[in-house]
Amino acid sequence: MTHFFYTDANGQRQGPIDQQGIKKLVTHGIIGPNTPLETGTGHKGVAGQIPGLFAAMPPQPVQPVPVPPSAPSLVEQLGTAAKKGMEKAKDAYQQAAPHVAAAVSAASEKMKSSLVSPVTENSFDSSGAISYKLDYKRNKNYFIPKSGCLPIIVILFGVILLMSAYNHSSPMVGIVGLGILALGILWIVKTVQANSTADAEIDYACQAYANNLKSSALEKLGIDEDQTREIEPILFGFYCSDEIPGAMYPVRYKIGKDDRLRFSNYRAAIFFFSSDQVYYYSRTFSLLEDEKLETTDECFYGDVVSVCTASGILTDLETEKNKKTLVKVLLAFIPLDLLIRLGLITKPQTRFEIFTLTTSGGTTMSALIADINIASTERSIEGMKSVIRSKKQQLQS
Repeated sequence: MTHFFYTDANGQRQGPIDQQGIKKLVTHGIIGPNTPLETGTGHKGVAGQIPGLFAAMPPQPVQPVPVPPSAPSLVEQLGTAAKKGMEKAKDAYQQAAPHVAAAVSAASEKMKSSLVSPVTENSFDSSGAISYKLDYKRNKNYFIPKSGCLPIIVILFGVILLMSAYNHSSPMVGIVGLGILALGILWIVKTVQANSTADAEIDYACQAYANNLKSSALEKLGIDEDQTREIEPILFGFYCSDEIPGAMYPVRYKIGKDDRLRFSNYRAAIFFFSSDQVYYYSRTFSLLEDEKLETTDECFYGDVVSVCTASGILTDLETEKNKKTLVKVLLAFIPLDLLIRLGLITKPQTRFEIFTLTTSGGTTMSALIADINIASTERSIEGMKSVIRSKKQQLQS
């Protein structure tokens, strides 16, 4: 998937963002035809060069609202509704879902459009205070979707009442049935709305929360910000499957529409640099409840043995174990290249880089970095390496 960087109205370089994200920003007027773009491989141009990006969208057809035929009496109207009720109940969920999802998506995009400056992984807010609050209810709906079975049962019960009212000529029972039918449909609408949390909303929530940890980290480390002026603090963060002691919910995971794996725990790590020491603060926090695990460490520049990065793949261990068993069985009958072409075997897509600082005492300070954010953090890592090398040379001379 190609990722882009764009220049906003203030001349600031923003990104990375995929082509779908660019289309959304075009819709909200944030990106125009002459907005400078740069791909992750360094190719530069303007947004107008992307084919079809600014093509006019065809108008959406308006679905006609069915008007029930007039009837001479309330009983006959209820009878007509009862005959059609069963068919409507069967596809109520399918009919409601796309319309509600579209409405929720539009509302979500409207909310995001107010956030002109996207959150970048290694940036802090101006105050450093914990000003961003996680929406645990929304996050639960993302990792633990609500079931749509109960509202379907309610709809069927309403249909049964309508049929009973028609057979026994009971208008009151018919009115109650219509009310229950409407309640079931409304329940489906609410369920679809609750389950429509986008992958980007979860990513934004994690990064926004992490970017507000600076003051808490300084307080936990027992240092003042003026002590850490050697270079700007560096923030890393990514999803993790590590359990948090005392958490009520086990770690959940979900494969998003972008085929990336996300866990309900997220780990943010911050490195501070004073004139003679490196300070490390890590917080693993839950997206489902108010639970966290904090870790701190520090070392002198002379004690740093290595600073390195390594690649990895984020996987759910249970799923991976079952997958390996299935692969072994299939390979006994089908060649590997055929399995890949048939789509029976796919490579994990959620890659990351792990940054590790090792000291002479054998301790490590590590952080996970999403592979899509590597380009934006390489400069920070190189700056860190440069400072450590310079300090070590000063100590040796």
